[in-house]
Amino acid sequence: MRSLFLGEKWLPRPGFRNLPYPHYHLTLSELMYVHGLSAENLTSYRTIQVVRDPFARFVSAWRHQERILGEKIDLQVLLEKLKRYKSLLPHSWEEFYLKFYDDPDHRKRSFARGNWGGLRFYMDQVDWNDVDQPVQYFKLEELSADMSKLSELLGLSLPPLPVKNKGDYSGTTNDLLTLEERAQIHKLFERDFSTFGYGF
Repeated sequence: MRSLFLGEKWLPRPGFRNLPYPHYHLTLSELMYVHGLSAENLTSYRTIQVVRDPFARFVSAWRHQERILGEKIDLQVLLEKLKRYKSLLPHSWEEFYLKFYDDPDHRKRSFARGNWGGLRFYMDQVDWNDVDQPVQYFKLEELSADMSKLSELLGLSLPPLPVKNKGDYSGTTNDLLTLEERAQIHKLFERDFSTFGYGF
C-alpha cells in the first residue's frame, strides 16, 4: 500500500517524528504520534487497515523469520514458543523479545538494521487499532484482485496493487501446514479469524 500511494505524484510523503524503534508496522497510536495527530484530528481522516489471511500471514512470518535469523525454524518449536509467549503482545513486547528469541541482543541488532526482527509478525492484526478508532478493513487478497472498493471509498482512481516483498517459498498454506498445525494457528490468532471473517 505504501508503494501504491507513494507512487502517486500528487501525494507527498509526510514528515515523521522520530521514534526509538522502527517506523514499519506501526500501530494506530504510533502513527498518530509520528504524524502529530490527536484523537480529535484523526476524526477528519478515513482510517483503513489492510489485513491478511492469518494462515498465509503466519507462513509468511515463519519463512521471513528464518531469513532474519539465518536458520531453519522447526514449525512445532515456533508454535510452542508462541503458545508460551504470545500473550505478552502487544503490551509487554520488550519481555517478548527476551523470552521468545532467547537472545538479549536480538532487539538491539534488529533496531540497528531498522526492523523489528520479526516481533510484529506475531501480534494480532486487530491490535493495530489500539485507540478504538473507526477503521475500514480491506483484505489483501481481495485488494490484490480488485481495487474498486478502496478507490470508491477514497474517491480516487487507483491502479492495481503492486506486488512487493513476495516470499520465495513454494506451495500454498494448505500444502505447507497440516490440519493440526492449522488448528494451532487458528487458536493462536482466533481474534483475527473471527473479526475479519476468515474461515478455518
